Amino acid sequence: MAINTINVGNLPNDGTGDDLREAFIKVNNNFVELDSAKKSLEVEGNNLGTSVTAEGVFANKTENILNFKSLQAGSGVSLNANSTSITIDADVGISSLMFLTDSGSVVINDTTSSTVSFEGGSGIVVEKLANPSNTIRVRSTNGVLAADSAPKLSENLDVDFNNITRANSVTANNFYGDLTGLVHGVDVRDINEYLFENTFDFGKFLPVFTNILDYIIYFTEVDLGTFDSETDFEIELGTW
Repeated sequence: MAINTINVGNLPNDGTGDDLREAFIKVNNNFVELDSAKKSLEVEGNNLGTSVTAEGVFANKTENILNFKSLQAGSGVSLNANSTSITIDADVGISSLMFLTDSGSVVINDTTSSTVSFEGGSGIVVEKLANPSNTIRVRSTNGVLAADSAPKLSENLDVDFNNITRANSVTANNFYGDLTGLVHGVDVRDINEYLFENTFDFGKFLPVFTNILDYIIYFTEVDLGTFDSETDFEIELGTW
């Protein structure tokens, strides 16, 4: 049902308008319409502004009552209200910050120093990067291994085809590949050429004689001359 318009005529008492009964029937119908519209009125709350992270204070509507969310003070936040406004106060910055180290801790709060410094030790550099600007990098430099009084590897060492020099002593279960250096003060490269030598001269082998005849036959040269024709003959040289 829509709102009824009361016809008041063109001029007072010209007889063209609604009579009193008809007019008040329309008045009563209009009140019924307004009461019905009031009960079915849809109310919706929207955030003010365009931020997608904003939180609205409207909760819901129960009949003719609009319910709103209450503001609760969180950690480090206080609320102060009067008849026209609500003031939200919050602590500035971090109230307390603790840095833990291997040898102790550093606490930064309102009663202590508000600055903590990062300092690199031997072979360690602490630097602030330009990009990204809010980054602090801790990196090692040459000498970080020398600064360790007892360095120890937890995995295999890959020297990437570089040399290991100035070693005092090396203890290992096995060596793989070429080994260059002194073994008990001897350069193994100096004896390498003799390992496969096949022209050794051990001199003459002197026989052992058991009788004088063998000795004379061994050291006496016999010239048999030339052979002109085949002749059967035998030479007895004894036993060896």
